[in-house]
Amino acid sequence: MPKTCPVCESVHIRQFGAGTQKVEEEIQRIFPQTAVLRMDTDTTKGKHGHAKILEAFRKGEASVLIGTQMVAKGLDFPKVTLVCVVSADLSLFTGDFRAGEYTFQLLTQVAGRAGRSLGVKGRVFLQTHNPEHYALEMACKADYETFYAHEIALRRTMCYPPFSHVFSIMLSGPDEKIIIEALRKLWAIMDYVTKKMTIPAELLGMSPAFVSKIKKQFRWKIIVKHPEEEPLKAFVLYCMKKLRENDPLAGITAHLSLNPVMLD
Repeated sequence: MPKTCPVCESVHIRQFGAGTQKVEEEIQRIFPQTAVLRMDTDTTKGKHGHAKILEAFRKGEASVLIGTQMVAKGLDFPKVTLVCVVSADLSLFTGDFRAGEYTFQLLTQVAGRAGRSLGVKGRVFLQTHNPEHYALEMACKADYETFYAHEIALRRTMCYPPFSHVFSIMLSGPDEKIIIEALRKLWAIMDYVTKKMTIPAELLGMSPAFVSKIKKQFRWKIIVKHPEEEPLKAFVLYCMKKLRENDPLAGITAHLSLNPVMLD
């Protein structure tokens, strides 16, 4: 992590975000008499961990449930009247062209947890540094049609699905320099081949994955777009074949995803 901004040279750089444990500590500090349950990967490791926490909350053993995205969908607690989302804009910066859609979807789903009983009014609070973003504005209004009109116009302009197909090529391994070098070779092959295509493919990248390192494995990717699915598939597989003819990719794992649900 850099100590100064590479653009403006500011030293005011810090990590951002509060995990569920920190949120729990703050809730207990502000409301010391309130019973709190926390639902995340740490508290649900045991057998039936999720079910035990949800059942305790349903029985009223705690009046506050803190959780990750796993509490946003499919839960029905009639007595819940207040939902708060911390860092509601975090999913906007994943580098995925669907980020606005995911954010809108998640926020409208979690908002639906409040006020589910007849005659009970629910309230929802979103904490964000980007209140003017269209996904957040439309989520606050639960305005699906306006969000769709805005989102589909962006997709059409940028030629993203459903107006094209996307292929993600990710290489991972323990040596980042070797991965980058292999990806550069693949980029050169793709750049050469696409110029000979009737309808050229569009190359996006190279770049680290959104989560650039997992368990000592570095992850870098190239994204390719094309209007037609079969030519895109044939293009990527042909280029990967040519890469392997010149580089055995020892110690490197290749992850190929056609039209992935999420771009990692």
